[in-house]
Amino acid sequence: MLDSESSSIWETSHEVKEQANEALKSTMEELQKDSLRQQSFQRSAPVGTTSTFTIPEPDDDELKMKRQQWAKTQINEINDQTKHELQSLEALRTQQQELYQEQLAEKNDMWERVVLQRREEAAELRSMISNLSSAISSARNQAKEEIAAAKRKAAESINQVRAQREKQLQQIAELTEILNREKVQFDNELKQIQSSDVNVIQQKKDQIQRLQLNLQNLRQKLSQKETETENRFKVQVRSIRDLRLQLQQVREAEADKQNELMSMRKACAVISRKISARKDEAASLKRQLAMLQKDNEELQNEIIKMESNIFPAVFQQSNY
Repeated sequence: MLDSESSSIWETSHEVKEQANEALKSTMEELQKDSLRQQSFQRSAPVGTTSTFTIPEPDDDELKMKRQQWAKTQINEINDQTKHELQSLEALRTQQQELYQEQLAEKNDMWERVVLQRREEAAELRSMISNLSSAISSARNQAKEEIAAAKRKAAESINQVRAQREKQLQQIAELTEILNREKVQFDNELKQIQSSDVNVIQQKKDQIQRLQLNLQNLRQKLSQKETETENRFKVQVRSIRDLRLQLQQVREAEADKQNELMSMRKACAVISRKISARKDEAASLKRQLAMLQKDNEELQNEIIKMESNIFPAVFQQSNY
């Protein structure tokens, strides 16, 4: 804008100078024409008439001086006019420059306000992203801690159940061995005292009944322990389910937060990649939980198989 104004001012001043030069040239040409006409008039005039009507003519120096004064007057007028034109052009240029500076200052102020607004929006966006990242990080850490605690509790419960089962199996084996020895001893004694007193046989029968009662009591105690173990295991399973529900709630909360982050995907692509990575971590945690559940089911199946393999043998030997 400033370049166009300066160029227009330069063209205007150039035109004024050209007009002044043309006016000066035309004035000089008119002076030359006047001098030529005067000389030709003097040459063509007759001698008699000149002697009769003599008019005092100015000499060449006077004419030259008048011409110079007239030319100087014309040149001064042209210079004054040119000076006035240049002053008006300079005032116009100054006014245009001030207007341009005002417009430039307004544009700079508007640009600074826009830049400040964009910076504030960027700061708010960074703050929201940091808050969401911290919330997701805390939720993930909490879920990891809860899953680790559930794993530890499940491992401890499994170890306790295994230890109790081994102890119970050992007791059952000892009782089975005692019963076998008693049976062998009873068979031998029965063969020896078949012809002896009936009281001795009755004592042996009473002894067998006492042993059977003891065995029945032991079986009842074993069933009570199994019931207690089963109840404890059910409580642990319920706690695992509760932890699973809590984990699901945490995942739902994390999904909501991920949905909030998806709305800002156009503003920050890095956050979306972090969210996908956290989804993969959540999926791996889910697979680990499924593997833990599968291990629990396999352990229950093993316990059921062991019970089905052990208790029928005891019942068969007691029937003898």
